[in-house]
Amino acid sequence: MVAVLGLLVLLAQPVWGDERLVLPGLVPPVVMTLSPVGRLPATNHLELAIGLPLRNQAALTLKLRQMYDASSTNFHRYLTPKEFAANYGPTEVDYQKVLEFARNNGLSIVRTYDNRQLVDVSATVAAIDNAFQINLFRYQHPTEHRLFYAPNAEPSIPAGVPILSVEGLNNYERPHPALQQQFH
Repeated sequence: MVAVLGLLVLLAQPVWGDERLVLPGLVPPVVMTLSPVGRLPATNHLELAIGLPLRNQAALTLKLRQMYDASSTNFHRYLTPKEFAANYGPTEVDYQKVLEFARNNGLSIVRTYDNRQLVDVSATVAAIDNAFQINLFRYQHPTEHRLFYAPNAEPSIPAGVPILSVEGLNNYERPHPALQQQFH
């Protein structure tokens, strides 16, 4: 009996490398007050933008302060996109980890970027659910006459995969232009 209990305890322990990190703030808060009206069909395709974190944050903050400080020798000495990517963007190794995560989880790479801050992907809902350990549901919008989709829980990723955010996991808020031209 003790041996069986010991074996069960060992089997219940996470396997090294199976740790997952939660990406907070990607479920609209209103979802917690709503009941789903159904699952988003597993065969639907979604396009997502996966964001990677910048590095050298303290140095970047200092550089930005200096660029806007008239007494600094770096005043108005702006970085080129190449300089920014080299000094503060994600590393090529980190970018490759995200690309590998996407490919291994059935997410098709749609576009990559030279600054390595984003990866655009496309995938079925089933692949997205599996990759981020979520379930995408449809909900009745509380103020608009339409359904929207959103995950039932915050997505998670394997520890060691440097993902900061995943845009496109919900369509609660519709895109709208920030600037609207006024006609008289």
